[in-house]
Amino acid sequence: EITEDREPLNPTPQAQTLSSGDIDGVWDLRWTTSASILGRQRPRGFRVDLNRPITQEINAKELKAKNVEPITTFRWVLGGIKYTNSVEAELTPMTESKVAVQFKKFNIAGGLVSFTAPDRARGELDTTYLDTPATAYQGQQIRISRGDRGNLFVLTK
Repeated sequence: EITEDREPLNPTPQAQTLSSGDIDGVWDLRWTTSASILGRQRPRGFRVDLNRPITQEINAKELKAKNVEPITTFRWVLGGIKYTNSVEAELTPMTESKVAVQFKKFNIAGGLVSFTAPDRARGELDTTYLDTPATAYQGQQIRISRGDRGNLFVLTK
């Protein structure tokens, strides 16, 4: 409900979301409705470490994105073994605020194992709220995006 109240107040006109440059950079995921991104159904030891941020790096000019999830496994051994999994994606603009996302390459255990994503690994992402540096609260920009499967994402940078 809070996101629905904030979205109409978007300081970046949707006609400028991709071209403004404000969407570029590394974003920390603060909240999502996506169970698959949080990895809660994975076996213990392979779940996302929610004490470290899940990040998304966007380069709108090159139409590329990268999602990185932190993992900590074997926590009982000196605080655990920490590594990251990531996925690289290509973006195709559908509108100025909405992109088609085609995942291209999965990297497991910091890239120790990499493989090409299947063609079915795709989705859409619509940015419905994007702070500008001028409207950021205490220097932290907020981005709200909605996926094509009904998921909501709240990120900051």
